[in-house]
Amino acid sequence: MTVRLPAAGTLIPVETGPLHGVFVRVTAPVARCASCKARILWTETPRGNRMPVDWKPAADGLRRTHFATCPQAGAWRRSGKGGRR
Repeated sequence: MTVRLPAAGTLIPVETGPLHGVFVRVTAPVARCASCKARILWTETPRGNRMPVDWKPAADGLRRTHFATCPQAGAWRRSGKGGRR
């Protein structure tokens, strides 16, 4: 399967758990996750937050937030004081 990369500034639908088809704006070319080294796209949510998204779409055509698919996501979660654990 050939994966077409969306250009910076493109809106793409993302599966974010209970919210289906939220549109986020691609802000950077393909990067690598600092933990698992998977390919990701950096995006910006409608509220202006940065969010990593899986580079390759799932079978339903939607991309998943990398926060949900990274095997090491827990290492990046913030404590209640706004910093890494």
